[in-house]
This record gives sequence, structure tokens and C-alpha cells, in this order.
Amino acid sequence: FRFENIASVLKDENGQIVAGMELCRIVEDRERAFDELRAATEKLLQAKAVFENSSEGIMVVDQEDHIVSVNPAFELLTGYHAAEILGANPHILSSGRHSPEFFEGIKRSLKDTGTWQGEIWNKHKDGHIYAQSTTIDTVYGEKGDVLQRICVFTDITDKKQMEEQIVFMAQHDALTSLPNRVLFADRFQQVLSLARRNEKNFALLYIDLDRFKQVNDTLGHTAGDILLQLVASRMRKTLRESDTVARMGGDEFAVILPAMRSRTDMQKVAAKLQLALRVPFEVNHTFLDITCSIGGALYPEDGQDEETLSLKADQALYLAKEKGRDRFCSSDSGE
Repeated sequence: FRFENIASVLKDENGQIVAGMELCRIVEDRERAFDELRAATEKLLQAKAVFENSSEGIMVVDQEDHIVSVNPAFELLTGYHAAEILGANPHILSSGRHSPEFFEGIKRSLKDTGTWQGEIWNKHKDGHIYAQSTTIDTVYGEKGDVLQRICVFTDITDKKQMEEQIVFMAQHDALTSLPNRVLFADRFQQVLSLARRNEKNFALLYIDLDRFKQVNDTLGHTAGDILLQLVASRMRKTLRESDTVARMGGDEFAVILPAMRSRTDMQKVAAKLQLALRVPFEVNHTFLDITCSIGGALYPEDGQDEETLSLKADQALYLAKEKGRDRFCSSDSGE
């Protein structure tokens, strides 16, 4: 018998070998052997064309997690040229948004199944963060050892931003951008659960703007809307970052104050809010004087669930209005 080795390789624009094939066989029909080689070469050319012209970014890493090949779409999506990134670890793209546990989960999936699919936030060369939908597959050798891993990804930043905008709109007031009733209820349950677990106090305030209807009646609803936006902004600046202020509707607001040690602390925060809102607001070149009435309830003294605390805060707010407005009352009927 006569043996013949026939080899073919493909190189990239830098002269690096990216694929190859060798045929070793008993030659009975030399022409048929060359036909098979031509067919194999054609498949390699097709694969190379897909690699180079795909709109999806493609990155190939070796068993040591060194980047060995990237396609033009990768360069476009990440901002890195191949010459800058070949030999580097893929963590060069890390945005810092994900925890070590996140990446450990990817490693476990690749070890157990050879594949992983999900969403990752990465960092572009210019520093901006982008979201990508990613699939990672493993290429194994004949003995089951890992030869390469191939990562294919697409930029989904616009899609993620749209999703986040939809969620924001569903959870926030359209006029003031404050949390709405839905998000407020969720925040309340979070604070309540934390207070129960850690045996801590927290406070709930209900706030109404005094005689707000007169603003709408005399200056119009547009002026009223501007005033509500200004009030919301000023309350946000007055409160702590850990506090939650929400618009419940109309001129009604609610505030959650985590870690309030006493009724006195709750009263001090209410006084700060009232003082802040007493500073005149400029609306359409007109200065408006606004006051507010506030009712407060303290967990766990005034109630240990949302319904009871809400009722007590509402009753205290009603009492503040009955006593002449522009004041704070707590559920113990004190001021």
C-alpha cells in the first residue's frame, strides 16, 4: 500500500494559522483524495467567512484562558484591536459589576456542561459599560481535554435600557419621578422585614400639602404640577439616602424612615421637612408659600404590620389637620 499525507491550512491577515486539516490515507484514487481536500478546504473557507463577517462578536480562548483569536465584530463591539488583546485574559473586559460568585457560577457551568449562556455587563475600551448576551461553548480534544472555549456575544445595551425604563415607569410617579404606591409598598415590606429581624425601629410619615387646591384654582394645574415637582425635589434633598419618599397621589406623600430610635427622632425629621417646605417656591416668576401637615407612626410601638402602621399614621395626619395644619402629630396624639 502507498500512504499519502495531504495538509491544508488557513491563515488570518496577520499570517497566523487559524484552522487546518491533514489527510493521511491509503491512496487508491489520487483524484478523489484531492476532491475531498478541496471540499474540506471549502468548508474551512466558509467557516472563516462566517467568523470574519458575523455581526456577533466572537472570542476564542485556549485552555489557559488566554485570548487566541477575535473577529472584526469583537473589535467593533469592545473597542479593542486584535493586536491589543491577543494573549490577554478575558477579564480585561470586566466591568466590575459582577461578584466573584457570578464568575464562579460560569466556571461551574463550563466544567459540568461545557457551556454557559446568560447576560454580562462588560467594559468597552473607552470606559463605558455595556450589556451583552453571551454564549460560551467548549471544544474538546479526543481524550476529552479542553482545547478551546468559544464565546459568541451581541450587544443588548439598548434592550436592557428599555427594560429598565419600563420597570422605572411602572414603579415611579410620572410627574415627580418619586416612587409610586407599588414601589413604596415593596420598600415598606423590605424595611419591615429588616426591622423584625434586627429588632430595630422605623417610622412612617404621611404628608399632605396644606391648601394645595388653592394653587390649582388660582394659578392653574400647570403651576400646581411644577410646585409638586419642586416639593418632591426638596424633600429628597432633605432626607437621607436610605429614606424613601413616595408620591401617593395628588398632594399626598409618604416617607419611610429606617432606623429611627425614638419618637423624638421621628419628630425631628418631620420638623426638618416642614422647615424645608416653608421656604418659598418660585413657580412661573411667582413665589409661593407652602406648608404641610404630617402624621407619623413608629414601629413597633404603634403597630407591627403595614395595615396598622398606615392606619395610625393616617389618623395622626388627620389630627394634624384638625389642629390647624402646618404641624406634626404622631399616633400617640402628641405633637
